[in-house]
Amino acid sequence: MAQDVDPVKTARMFEFFVQKVWPMQRRFVGSRLNRRCTQCGASEKMLPLDAQGICSECVRQNAQGLPPKRAHDPALEAELAKIIASAQGAGGGHYDALIMFSGGKDSTYLVQRLKNDHPRLRILACTVDNGFMSPVAKSNLDEVLPRLNIDHVFIRPRREFYVKLFRYTLMHLNAEGSYGTVDFSDGEFMLDSARNLAAEKQIPLIICGYSRYQVENGLGFRHFESPRERERQLRTETAGLKLAEAEGAATFALSHKGMARAEHDRAMDAAIRASGAEWVALAGYMRILTPEFVSGWEGRMVNIHPSLLPKYP
Repeated sequence: MAQDVDPVKTARMFEFFVQKVWPMQRRFVGSRLNRRCTQCGASEKMLPLDAQGICSECVRQNAQGLPPKRAHDPALEAELAKIIASAQGAGGGHYDALIMFSGGKDSTYLVQRLKNDHPRLRILACTVDNGFMSPVAKSNLDEVLPRLNIDHVFIRPRREFYVKLFRYTLMHLNAEGSYGTVDFSDGEFMLDSARNLAAEKQIPLIICGYSRYQVENGLGFRHFESPRERERQLRTETAGLKLAEAEGAATFALSHKGMARAEHDRAMDAAIRASGAEWVALAGYMRILTPEFVSGWEGRMVNIHPSLLPKYP
């Protein structure tokens, strides 16, 4: 009879092997292994190595010199403190800030630092499982959350969703390759999940951890806060429509800009009925529906959203 395998224990054993056992075993099989750059670890099959065992890319970067170290910017830190302070008590519900929480050391430090520096900030932690979350990370969540003593919500889409998402992105790579397509789509989904949850629970501030390089080069920001004009922009495209198109599913999108609420609801109702749908699933639909729309689908409409049920229905 097969025994259940503890994934956390397996990961710990692998870590021990890599750190303690493999360095000794490597001495006996080293002649059969490809040489690697002593600075970055790139294989000689990828980049040529010089006599010192340094790859050509590292040699080039060494010749250019390291970029100048960023100076400490008190004004930028004061700006962040002001943003957080303004959110304290500003939430329309039970929380003032939604923290993207992985359970790792960085996000744990972030939450603890916020609790220490801003004790009046009401925090809700949010973890999004993208299908590649390690068992060690999940174990960390179970261990760390009770110590932090904060509310927490876990978002885990069904497996089929991620299969479609990653299949589509891998088949539609842009000029930046996997990073600019797969990683970007994954990150945008996590942020959109946070945006929807924050809007639903009337949370004015979302806090997530990025490196300075990611903020400046990936997002194009020079400040801690995403411009509010950008966050308020009307979305004209969503990843869901692209995924549906790739799967051959019919879609319909209609901007509400310039339309009265009742007029927009009537148009949506007509499109739904024309499609032959028997049920309506509100999956992140962040608009208040008119009584006429709701009554027309009474008993056949489901609202799907992440929530701390049954605490906050």
